[in-house]
This record gives sequence, structure tokens and C-alpha cells, in this order.
Amino acid sequence: MLFKGPAMGIGMLTAGIILAIMVIPFITAVMRDVFELVPPLLKESAYGLGATTWEVVWKVVLPYTKIASSAASCLGSGAR
Repeated sequence: MLFKGPAMGIGMLTAGIILAIMVIPFITAVMRDVFELVPPLLKESAYGLGATTWEVVWKVVLPYTKIASSAASCLGSGAR
């Protein structure tokens, strides 16, 4: 009932999908800038201890940038 509408593809579901796709480039651009702010010393020290790339991302980069990444998603959702 919520997604019922004209059969031509004009409706709430289609609009939501299109808006979600439109926001992705803005969020990714802000997130890329945020990830570049992580000090290289932190990442290099994790690599030096034997961490893989995914472990560095999950255990070093994301905790360091968690506030900025949530702000990027909020900013992206309110940008359009």
C-alpha cells in the first residue's frame, strides 16, 4: 500500500532510490577527504605490527574518523 502508485515507475519507491543514488557521490567525496586526515604514522604503525589492509581500515581509520564519517552521512542526506 505504501509503494502503490502509477505503473509507469513514478512513485515513492522510485524517487527514494533515485535520491539515494544522487547522494552517494557527495558522501564519498567527503569521506575520502576525511580518510586522508588520518595521520600516516597511525596506519604505518598498524602495518608494522602485521595488520592487513582491512584490519587497518576497521581498527584504525574508522575509529579515528567515526564522528566525521557520521557527519558526512548527515551532511550528504541533507544536501539535496
